[in-house]
Amino acid sequence: MSATRNTFKVHFYVKWKEVQPDGKVPIFGRITINGEPKTFSTQQSVTPNLWDIPSNRAKGKSVEAKNVNDKLDDMHTSIKNTYDSLKKENPSVTSEEVRNTFLGIDVVDENKTILYQLDEYYKEWGKRVKKSTAERHVYYRNAFAAYIPKKYGVSDLPFTKLNKEFLVNYYNYLLDELNYSSGTAYKAIQKIQRIGFIAVKKKWVKQYPFGYFAPKPKYKKREYLSDEDLITLMNFECGNHRRRAVRDMFVFCCFTGLCYVDLYNLTYDDIKIINGKMWLIGDRQKTLSPYYIKLLPIAVELIERYRNYPGKADENRVFPVKDRDSMTATLKRLAKDCGIKLNISTHTGRHTFGTTITLTKGIQLETLSKMMGHKHIKTTRIYAEITARKVEEDMNLLDEKIGNQFELAG
Repeated sequence: MSATRNTFKVHFYVKWKEVQPDGKVPIFGRITINGEPKTFSTQQSVTPNLWDIPSNRAKGKSVEAKNVNDKLDDMHTSIKNTYDSLKKENPSVTSEEVRNTFLGIDVVDENKTILYQLDEYYKEWGKRVKKSTAERHVYYRNAFAAYIPKKYGVSDLPFTKLNKEFLVNYYNYLLDELNYSSGTAYKAIQKIQRIGFIAVKKKWVKQYPFGYFAPKPKYKKREYLSDEDLITLMNFECGNHRRRAVRDMFVFCCFTGLCYVDLYNLTYDDIKIINGKMWLIGDRQKTLSPYYIKLLPIAVELIERYRNYPGKADENRVFPVKDRDSMTATLKRLAKDCGIKLNISTHTGRHTFGTTITLTKGIQLETLSKMMGHKHIKTTRIYAEITARKVEEDMNLLDEKIGNQFELAG
């Protein structure tokens, strides 16, 4: 009986819908053995009008066309040689085995791959953070899981195939194709960088694969109230007790730096008396970092104002906090009625504390960091940068106002 004859084919094609920022489209390969196809990324791209579908190559004699075709020809030869070599050892070789051997991932254990280890890391990390934080990082994980097959044509990659270029390309993909802000993209790659250190520690690679890559995120502008805006809001006649309650809770955030969720969770158990003074001492829900805030008179007054107020979630809650959306909507109406031009939100109160109430009044950065419960002081420095910009803006306005009013005699 004659041996079964394998059918073997290598086919190159482009993904027309995945246009890259430079206008080119990615080229993928497909290895088919006995009707079983396996795809992979060639890591090449081509200007769309140069691709010739019948020949599966770039057309014309341009430099780009020649470079692309030379690389695809070399790739085809390498895949054919890989197939012939494996077939000698195993006549029933599969397309997946050929592809993986060609890509250099055929002998890699599953637990030595980047996505597998990222999932393992998230399992343990998720136990140490709040549910909302863990859920946010699920989006980061899923984006990464979708990127690998889209870019490389495989479901996972071994650490031996990773380098700085891999990380830079993924960061740019998040910015250009998923429209992440630079700050969000930076957070998304931080966990991937950490997995690289795990691979080194477990001796799966000799050195850290990603090299030095530390993009400086461009954080969104933090809106905050000026002294004048805050005074206007505090003196405003709100009209009914619901609007006044929202205003008062926002003012409390302006004088304590609490964000919405920490305001919502605030109970009388978080209030401590130290040396006769009232303090808030608790842990931020977002980061679980502790915060320590010695309360200013306005904040103390507001706590007492709502001590027996009806409508709280339970009697131990300090304030009658409602859902975030309705609170934000009320704040926006109040700001409009007061003539405040900012796009105000519940978080504006925290930003106001970090700038108008503290840094511009001389509070040290290290002290503010403890009060706001920041894990890293570099987060607090963002507020310092804001106040520095404000100084520059105000001085520019002053320069325009005084113009040439003052002249120095020769």
